[in-house]
Amino acid sequence: MAARIMNLPKHGLCHLMRTSALARHYAGSTGSASPPQFTTLSVDDKTGIATLTLNRPPANALNAAFMGEIARSIKELEKSKCRGLILTSSSERIFCAGLDLKECYQAEASHLQGIWVALQNLWHTLYSTPLITVALINGHTVAGGGMLALSSEYRIMLPNFKIGINETMVGLAVPMWLIDTYLNVIPNRRVAEWDLTASRIYKSEHALKAGLVDELAASKEQGLERAVAFISSYPKHSLVARAITKRQFREKDLKNFEDNRQHDLEIFLSNIQKPNVQSYLGEYLESLKKKA
Repeated sequence: MAARIMNLPKHGLCHLMRTSALARHYAGSTGSASPPQFTTLSVDDKTGIATLTLNRPPANALNAAFMGEIARSIKELEKSKCRGLILTSSSERIFCAGLDLKECYQAEASHLQGIWVALQNLWHTLYSTPLITVALINGHTVAGGGMLALSSEYRIMLPNFKIGINETMVGLAVPMWLIDTYLNVIPNRRVAEWDLTASRIYKSEHALKAGLVDELAASKEQGLERAVAFISSYPKHSLVARAITKRQFREKDLKNFEDNRQHDLEIFLSNIQKPNVQSYLGEYLESLKKKA
């Protein structure tokens, strides 16, 4: 169980909705019938394999609407006869750049809360899904993008890209549920602690050696073929038993998250609203404008 951090600044938390209520609000909103804006979903009826393509240019930065859309797609696939999900990007350079920091800069506490709860819900949906999940990482992926990749069961990465969890670089603590997710992939706690505290970013080839990804593919087309092969390697008669076994492996992490969901939100709100963190975000966003 995550250790409690005492004496957190309130930042108006007592006036905000409880996390459970807000979580229900976002869960309900993801069930709407509105057409997708930021994703493309295709399902091969012969194989029962779906491909969900992230498409929010230029960097697939995660805002509440985008995260809700991804979560909704996963939930809809769970209701169908789909057996597996491939998560990839329409960009040739970026898989996902993490949270949309523009929406975290000088934002109201209620807006920040909505963003974080949407991220919590997306992680929970992807990490707990009974679907066989593969992340086809065809571009750079950091922070929340790394979360999407690491929450999937199998990771195929293209060469010459980078992956990692770099929250501490912008002054944010890595949430306990993401630490648990990282340890599910990199069980060496000393290495994991170093990676996460130092915001270590791996190049594709080094990520493969470290075990952060499972294989490299020369192209997106080859990656898709290998992703389909991985999902298809599980016979149909094993899918129910396989899903139960997957859930048992991840149950402790999921329970730990539920037990500490509210506290996790409080930590985020406390960190993100600190003047020095907001100042850095402003400088970082300004630097991105100069590069554009």
